[in-house]
Amino acid sequence: KVMANPPTKDMILYIQKGHFAPWPEDGSGEEYEAGIKLRREKIIGKNEFIKAYYPSGHAWGADNTEFVEAYVLDSMDDLDDMLKRNGELFDEFTDEEKALDEKMWKYFTGKHGDYIYTYIHM
Repeated sequence: KVMANPPTKDMILYIQKGHFAPWPEDGSGEEYEAGIKLRREKIIGKNEFIKAYYPSGHAWGADNTEFVEAYVLDSMDDLDDMLKRNGELFDEFTDEEKALDEKMWKYFTGKHGDYIYTYIHM
């Protein structure tokens, strides 16, 4: 989800910074891409509280394991609602989709940080 136009009001920017694990021996690019696509289409793309979503990977520098996801939301209340809705959308996964999602954890360390900013409209 990308915003078509710049925001016309103050909004919330929720940042989650995670870390990639060393590439697993039983991992594959196809499996990783399928898992990312699943979450993007079936959770992020369907969550009406997410106004925009910007995933970014750290390409150069001291820590190329960083994976940053930025979510643009209307309000702090929408942050709680987004998280609840993400769970509801996950519950709609088929058993096969849940199995693929479970496999995705091997690509990440589980270490992460959450950051909340105010996007100030100017």
